[in-house]
Amino acid sequence: MNKSFATFRHTASLLVAALLLLASCHNEGTEEMKYSGPATGRTVLFEASQADTKAAFGQGEGGVYPTFWTENDTYVKLALGYSSVKEASVIASEDFRHASFAADFDFAADAAPYVFYAVSPASAAKTLSESRKAWSISIPAVQTPLDSSVDEAAMIIAASSSEYDSAPEKVNMHFSHLTAYGRLSFENLELGGATVSKIEITATAPFVGDWYWNCSSGHEFTDNGASSTLTINTSKTSDIWFACAPVDMSGQIAVVTVYTDQGSFVKEIEFPAGRRFTSGRIAVIKVDMNGIEPLSGSDSFVLVKDASQLCAGDQIIIANKSGNYAMGEQYSDKYRQRVQVKTESETMTDIGSATVFTLVAGVEGGTWALQAENGKYLSTRSSGNNLTEKDGIDSFSSWTFDITSTGEATITAGSGLSNIIRENSGSPRFSAYGTGSNLKDPVTVYRKGSSGAPAAEDPMESNFGYGIYQGNNTRIYVPGTDQYCRQYSDSGVLTFTILEPESKEQVEITGYRNTLVKGDKLTITVNWRKGRSSVLSGTTYSVKVVKEEGPRVWLGDGSGKGFIIKK
Repeated sequence: MNKSFATFRHTASLLVAALLLLASCHNEGTEEMKYSGPATGRTVLFEASQADTKAAFGQGEGGVYPTFWTENDTYVKLALGYSSVKEASVIASEDFRHASFAADFDFAADAAPYVFYAVSPASAAKTLSESRKAWSISIPAVQTPLDSSVDEAAMIIAASSSEYDSAPEKVNMHFSHLTAYGRLSFENLELGGATVSKIEITATAPFVGDWYWNCSSGHEFTDNGASSTLTINTSKTSDIWFACAPVDMSGQIAVVTVYTDQGSFVKEIEFPAGRRFTSGRIAVIKVDMNGIEPLSGSDSFVLVKDASQLCAGDQIIIANKSGNYAMGEQYSDKYRQRVQVKTESETMTDIGSATVFTLVAGVEGGTWALQAENGKYLSTRSSGNNLTEKDGIDSFSSWTFDITSTGEATITAGSGLSNIIRENSGSPRFSAYGTGSNLKDPVTVYRKGSSGAPAAEDPMESNFGYGIYQGNNTRIYVPGTDQYCRQYSDSGVLTFTILEPESKEQVEITGYRNTLVKGDKLTITVNWRKGRSSVLSGTTYSVKVVKEEGPRVWLGDGSGKGFIIKK
């Protein structure tokens, strides 16, 4: 703690002590102190007494206890009714079990009885809605937990005061949790020498993001743009703290992804019946990673059992189902040959002279181009065993990988492809015949991550502003100039509209549903209008949900194009 901050705290503590002394004089039999300020305004002192609140822990006699505040709690938001909102500095006690703050209110703006509401930290409290009798609360969708506690920005506590028939000078606030807490650990997670960089949880029910807190009914939460994806920045694999909304998770499914510097692990879990996150309670969650493939070493190829493990830049080997044969290197101008490879368990450590392909992002979401070791792209066969190779990617350079949990792969060629991967002899074990056909025999795919990197983030994530990202048709929301609105149909389909008031230019993005989660595929319709003329009308795009962060949703096609909308 720096000297200036300590001086400020000491001075502030003296001020609070003086205010407390003045407030207590009447109880000691001395003359009552009268407020001498304006008739309609005064400074109100708030006292937050000890309660079971924050999830940080302090040492106490006989063990640990939940602390009320931390030294990083600098501001709290206060409201008189649902109109006047103030931000006040927090003065915490030395043991962080009590706190005080003060704010000026004009009581002429509201009629008695007076009720105060408070939310900490101030960053979590957004806007008040008088019609809903609720405060908009934001639970961070990206959290960085402490070693033994939750990210402090995600520890959200709140309080409602008693009713006052006249303007009070002192108000006691009894805080309690709004957020629930989880403590996540992994079992049977074989990292090897990899280092964890982050963990992502995507559930079929939203549990972070923006919510309405009903100020007068305890911990009642309603969706206000809630998110189903939580990203936890951590290098730990046990006792990983996070905060979320108090929601029922009974029977819900969650996909847990562990990102490392050498690859990623993915596990799907189901919450048992009756499980829920409860305000102020800690849910202990253990994820058994037994059966998840270990990460490959820098020189080995690991059998792929999930197509989502593939990413641009990965090196792959396509082998027959037993793993004994794979495509060989080019030995004559345009020929490929079959070579035998050695396997050890489900990791290929000696690939012989098999051809290694590099995955390059294709022209559509979920498709790939295959780049051979010589830097060319495979394309259509001209005649016999000859292969025509090209330097660039075109609409025919797309392959779709469909891989089962046992590692059996079906690889579908894009339109116009035929006889692409082929032996130089008799029966073409690895050939693709005809338009849109599959590889003739079942195959397996072995993967080595690009430069040891984990599954790549979608390129759409490099964009942040609301709008449409489609090359020449890009249109990004400009705060202060544009407006945006959103409307759900009776069937739950969202239309997100950006309007530039002066030119009457509109971009309408339709097709998203609130029930979609990361990885779900959908079709988006875009109408782009200027005045009464339609520049783009009814253009459709195939995309998937790339990421959620609070109310913001990324929709991408896998090549960096897509949309960012608000739920």
